[in-house]
Amino acid sequence: MIDLKEKIIIVIVHFNSCGQLLDCVENFTKNRNNDILIVDNASTDGTLEKCEEKYKELSYIKNSKNLGFATGANIGTKEALKLGATHVLLCNPDAVVEKKCVDELVRESNKNIGVYSPIIFHKRDNSIWFSGGVINYIRQFATHKNLSKILQKPYQSDYISGCVMLINKEVFESVGFFDEDFFLYYEDADFSLRAQKKGFCTKIVPSAVAFHDEQSEKMGDKKIYFLVLAGLIFFQKNTPLYLRPWWLFYTNIRLINAFLRFKLNKKHADAVWKAFKEYKNKNGKKTNIISNS
Repeated sequence: MIDLKEKIIIVIVHFNSCGQLLDCVENFTKNRNNDILIVDNASTDGTLEKCEEKYKELSYIKNSKNLGFATGANIGTKEALKLGATHVLLCNPDAVVEKKCVDELVRESNKNIGVYSPIIFHKRDNSIWFSGGVINYIRQFATHKNLSKILQKPYQSDYISGCVMLINKEVFESVGFFDEDFFLYYEDADFSLRAQKKGFCTKIVPSAVAFHDEQSEKMGDKKIYFLVLAGLIFFQKNTPLYLRPWWLFYTNIRLINAFLRFKLNKKHADAVWKAFKEYKNKNGKKTNIISNS
């Protein structure tokens, strides 16, 4: 059981979850007695209002516009720490956790302070969605490492997914919060690397289990745009010094390819080229990527 001196606050960043927020909250209220804080990024689908009506005892923060995941998570986390949280559990509204999941994550985090994730399965077919992350600096992407065989003991991961992420307060006190240059995607990988540099672990806890009913696939080209833009920002920021020449070369090759695909009207080319233009406008001079495209 969790020590009574500990205070776990669950922070859910919400934006138009099409009702999934209700399932997420019901799951937590049924299985645990933790504080729940919902940060809403100006949703318009009516889900938040239904949640407020059904769960009046929860805490709600309503942003006047969609500030993105990183900023929303920071707002919720800072409030949670003010309320005395010893651990913050970030959870997407399209995820649910097994009954003992939070206890297992907290138990491991008390042995070794850090950032922790359960094994996360696809809700629709019980296949593995996340069992670790790999950062590839050569191809410049971060991807899920889905093990064919689940290990028994907690193990290190290159990064922890923000889908379900438990963080000790000491990590925030040392590392700070999510980098708000990221609107959506890669903020979790960036935070994980910063935690590692401060000596904290980033581990998967196999005895903790969650399920994810991912809805981002419905975003279409918007998802591609945010993934490409966030990836460009991430690798500019985090590529090791010895790989910086490769990073610059490869980024320029990707830029040229994105431009050509845009001109040829290839599938998803608009979203990719838009992401590169946004990145170039903000960072072109700083990164020396091609400036006359």
